[in-house]
Amino acid sequence: MSNYKSGGRSVAAWCKLRESSNNNHGSKMQLHFNYWRVGSSIPQHPDERGIGYDLKRYASAAYKKIRPKRHAEKSDFLDIGVMVTPFDDLKDVEGICIYLPVPLDAEDIKDLGPLFKNTNVATGIFNERLEVRQESSRRVELGNQEGQFCRVHNFSTSNNGCIDDQYLKVEPYKGGTKLTITSAAIQAAHREINKQKWIYFRFRVFINNSGRNSFVKTIRPEDKFILSGFHATEYVDFRLNEARNLPPEVEELMEDAEETGVVPIVRIDFLLVLRVGADLDGGHTNYHKSRLLERELWLDYVPDGGSDALQEGMVIYHWREKKDSGSEVGFQPSKPKRPLRKSRRSSPEDSTAQEVLSKRDAGIKEFNAFVKLNIRVSNWKTVALSLSIIVILGAAGSYFGSLITSYLSSSVDHQDVYLFTIMPK
Repeated sequence: MSNYKSGGRSVAAWCKLRESSNNNHGSKMQLHFNYWRVGSSIPQHPDERGIGYDLKRYASAAYKKIRPKRHAEKSDFLDIGVMVTPFDDLKDVEGICIYLPVPLDAEDIKDLGPLFKNTNVATGIFNERLEVRQESSRRVELGNQEGQFCRVHNFSTSNNGCIDDQYLKVEPYKGGTKLTITSAAIQAAHREINKQKWIYFRFRVFINNSGRNSFVKTIRPEDKFILSGFHATEYVDFRLNEARNLPPEVEELMEDAEETGVVPIVRIDFLLVLRVGADLDGGHTNYHKSRLLERELWLDYVPDGGSDALQEGMVIYHWREKKDSGSEVGFQPSKPKRPLRKSRRSSPEDSTAQEVLSKRDAGIKEFNAFVKLNIRVSNWKTVALSLSIIVILGAAGSYFGSLITSYLSSSVDHQDVYLFTIMPK
């Protein structure tokens, strides 16, 4: 079990089936995570924050109550894609759950389904030449040269512009946020679908750079205030289903879900998008592939806050793990498998329990991508701060120098007068 009291450092994903499913759902799952590091400046480490940060945080919380949130700011964002094959019986599915170790509100989440109407976006996401075969307010049908590729589901929105909680439930949970793609959304995506076609859900999570970020840690030099530019070290640490870094309650939810059935995760893709000025300095540098991001292709996909970074140039690094091809280079090996807990519905010898164990073994258990970055930080703020400190130190040195000179001069004058008065004629 994890030792974390609130939140954790790992993302978790699992499918919750109903007690009556008997594990005969016939489905499998792929997970896609794209982390866009587009923050406009190097965020402060929590240990470096003082009362000023607390006042700013409280003021920001009060401001949000009187004005709707806007994401045009240069905040990081995490795009999450869930691809599943159709379920044999929709009554078996209770929901697809994702735990994120960051606090979020419903307004921090945006549906990306409608963007797939743009063939450039669809081609860029799946890295394959695709075309839109059919589209409506609820779905986008994508195809390739071989035929049907997948169906992208569009979430319904409520009056406030957020995704309707009937289809994507957002709730705070143990220092983080639990997202649930509900059975209503899964049933809507299944309507009149070919059983050989994948179903795809994709949404974006905006991450406040001034808040707690479990994915990125920054270390800056102690003398940064007197330098016009400096090198900062960043650690990007993405973990999925890593039990020792999950809150115990989340791990318990996953274990309970395993008792009713397992939808195996057969592929995981993690893409890290960085500014071209960020250099990989260590970690899992044996990535699957990397490339310069095409500006024209992604301008319609990246929000306003990241368009400046896109114009400057961004590089994408891609890590992946596929169950059918074994572990890729650069990933931590899965830890020993835990024994299946005794089912509430059957004994361990029951064939259903054995089938659950078999399907759990068929999927990817955990995933980790760790990257160390070296970033040169130099802008008008660092230059202005450095010049200000130099001017202040120069003025202070001049002031104290004049005081010392005046004091010494006064002492010499008094000594001369004293010697003059006591010398005989």
